[in-house]
Amino acid sequence: KLLIGAEIVPVDSPPLLLLATDRSSYSRLSTLITVGRRATGKGECHLTFDDVCAHSEGLLALIPLPPCLSVHPSVATEFLAECKTVFSDRCYALAELHLGPDDDWLLQKQLALAEAEGIPVAAANDVHYHVAERQPLQDVVTAIRNGCRVEQLGVHRFTNAERHLKSSTQMKQLFQSAPELIERTIEIADRCHFSLDELC
Repeated sequence: KLLIGAEIVPVDSPPLLLLATDRSSYSRLSTLITVGRRATGKGECHLTFDDVCAHSEGLLALIPLPPCLSVHPSVATEFLAECKTVFSDRCYALAELHLGPDDDWLLQKQLALAEAEGIPVAAANDVHYHVAERQPLQDVVTAIRNGCRVEQLGVHRFTNAERHLKSSTQMKQLFQSAPELIERTIEIADRCHFSLDELC
């Protein structure tokens, strides 16, 4: 099932994913992106969290937790609380695992952060390419975006090739210690009824 949405990176908060649940919310998402495009130069997008709030009706907000773990705890807590206030029961957090050496510890950190704010958590994979063999191409594109050579990417380069589309079986194995997160991912998909066919 194709879910229609966009990753939004406000200038004053961590990133979040917005999913359209119906035609009206898709229209609001399109308007939000237009606001961001018109606020800056060609090829860029400049949005604030207030912009997101002003166009939030009907949209699902999915908050990737790894970026929240990388900012000051008070900033992450405030951001999650604001998202919960604005989106209410349309707010979810996304736990992400990529077969790293500390996956168990990382999952517990992500769950604790979201649960402290009463935000339900779903499983995600931060997909950047469809199959693992495409990681080299991802590295090249990232190097172009950062204006450097691939070997100079450093922290901008993923440590492995796990950010690819995974089957339900692979995702269940990845999150075998928290199967309820998989069920919540399905719940999110079930809440999205918009199809691009409605625009024809």
